[in-house]
Amino acid sequence: MEHRSHRYQDKWLWLLVPFFGVLYRHTGETASLKDLLSTPIYYLDVATAILVIGIIFTVTRATIVHLDRRVAWEDQTALRGFIQGFVVYGFTVLLTVLVSFFYNEFFMTRPPEFNVAIVFAYDVPFACLMVTIIQMAYGLLYMRAHYEARLEQKAGTQETNTVSRKTILANFGKTKVPLASSSIAYVHKVGDFNALQTFEGKEYTLDDTLDQLEQWLEKTDFFRINRQCIAQRRAIVSMKNDPTGKVLLKLSPSPPEEITVSRKKAQEFRSWMEQ
Repeated sequence: MEHRSHRYQDKWLWLLVPFFGVLYRHTGETASLKDLLSTPIYYLDVATAILVIGIIFTVTRATIVHLDRRVAWEDQTALRGFIQGFVVYGFTVLLTVLVSFFYNEFFMTRPPEFNVAIVFAYDVPFACLMVTIIQMAYGLLYMRAHYEARLEQKAGTQETNTVSRKTILANFGKTKVPLASSSIAYVHKVGDFNALQTFEGKEYTLDDTLDQLEQWLEKTDFFRINRQCIAQRRAIVSMKNDPTGKVLLKLSPSPPEEITVSRKKAQEFRSWMEQ
């Protein structure tokens, strides 16, 4: 199965590298900060710590992105957790031990009382803790990206379900009649049912609600005039403003009741008419 690879918005996570690097250097340190700042070797230690953290972060991120394409969390949770943990923690422990040993034993000149075993005791747990925090951060980013993808998919499904219909099934007595949406002049509520009026002057009833029709009919051609009426552009013969701000409409064929656009929707209606 092909899995979707998420593009993480993770630039801000790189700010953790120098922060963790400084903490990494100070883990288990007993000397005061004043004494450390006066020692040139301290600055090399900090730079080395930041470099190590940067390598671990890069490998961790690359592993996560690679596995996102091949082993999705939601499909193979146990396998994904095992592979990611084995690679990330295995690399972290190996690199930390190697760097701590070779850097402190062969590269740097340390005082006689310096014990590299103590460095291992502090450095390895801290590095694993740091990797755990990084993985948790990417886990949250993954869930966010997965959730947004679900919302996009749902929106696409809703858009497909509400695509404009060219044909509406109307009732003529006990018979269902397919009517082209272009033949509909307007639909208005009459008592407990909805009446459909065609440009030919024929009237039908509908089982569908006005809310459903509003979703199905092409919005460039039809407008929800008010709660009781949806009209097609070609059915609107004229319109007139009344003193209260409402818009009075003259439709053809002429409906039995007065059709008005509320003051709240008047500007939206005018903009629609001018399209």
